[in-house]
Amino acid sequence: MGNASPANTVSGARNTKCGTICLPLLRILVMLLLTIGPISTAVAGPLDPAEALTKRPLIVAIQYDQTYTTKDKEGNWTGPMVDFWKLIAKELGQPYTFKEMSLSNIMIALEEGTIDVAAITTFINAEREERFDFSTPLGEGRHAVVTPYQPKHEHPWMAAISVFFSWGTLTVILILLVTLLLLGISIWLIERKRNPEDFGRTRRRGIGAGIYWAGSTLASGLCFGIYLRTLPGRILGLLWMIVCGLALSAVIASLTHSLTDQLQQMQVIEDDEFRYMHLGVKSGSVQMDMLREAGGYYTLFDTDEEAMNAVLNGQVDGYLCFETRANFFANHEYSGRISVYTTKLKAHLYALAMPRQSPLRRPINVAVLRLMNDSVWESLLDRYGFERASGQVSHPSSKERW
Repeated sequence: MGNASPANTVSGARNTKCGTICLPLLRILVMLLLTIGPISTAVAGPLDPAEALTKRPLIVAIQYDQTYTTKDKEGNWTGPMVDFWKLIAKELGQPYTFKEMSLSNIMIALEEGTIDVAAITTFINAEREERFDFSTPLGEGRHAVVTPYQPKHEHPWMAAISVFFSWGTLTVILILLVTLLLLGISIWLIERKRNPEDFGRTRRRGIGAGIYWAGSTLASGLCFGIYLRTLPGRILGLLWMIVCGLALSAVIASLTHSLTDQLQQMQVIEDDEFRYMHLGVKSGSVQMDMLREAGGYYTLFDTDEEAMNAVLNGQVDGYLCFETRANFFANHEYSGRISVYTTKLKAHLYALAMPRQSPLRRPINVAVLRLMNDSVWESLLDRYGFERASGQVSHPSSKERW
């Protein structure tokens, strides 16, 4: 019973041999696994912020808005925001690639961190400040409403007539008539003895000639047929010409200012008025945030073209956008088909946008401020006819109001 059988002896020998071979193999496999490390699977997701300052091409989101960013005939990106970004990229010394996206998708990509920079006019408000980072403000934009063409607001002759026949204008005219009478009498008294041909016949004709000379000089700067021959008369006439130049300029400026105010009041939509309008706004825009906060009645559109077509087809009362864009539409592809009304809504600053805590924020701000000190950005704004930022340089700290 204590002796092992031949079969058991052979099996034990085989197990000993297998153990001798397998143990070294297991040790080699363990060492290889420790050297290689854990196996990971590549998953698409947010960009690594640490790579943003490397030489990899930056992903720069851009949208076609026909004003700040557009395309030439060859399909190349152009416009003030494109030109400015090229200057910033040159300062950063990093390559980049443009990625065309809609505004709403750009907002999502900024939150998810799947792009590095949004080279668009990203307007700043408190809600966006909480979601992603901004560069130093680049400019400022006011709001306007685009409506179907309304001729009664485009030809304000009644406004001009009302300004001309206003009490202020009539008062100025009355003062001028009294001045002409006094000046005509003064010229007659000075010229009647040494210039009897023009002023010395009768008192009535002499004063009339003096008034005619003063009025003709006021209107045209000279008078044919009646001349001043005495030294005192010529001195008085010279002083009158100087006064005429100043007075006429002041009157024209006053009338122009009054008429401009009248026109602006006709072309401005008050806050209470468009609270009850059905407005179209672009999805993801700052106007959408404003109307949503104020409880306004609005419809979202993905593109400007969709919103403009909705205006022309009567689906909405107007399209709320920035004044620069509205004027562009009125002067180009929608000329003669739309009217533009400014609003009293608070203007918004715009800037480049980046994901939160982006390492690009400081380098971009340094580049922006350096370019602004060299007046490069202002020259771009002048070339394209856009407004520069106001004295406010800090971001709004509270939500925008109507």
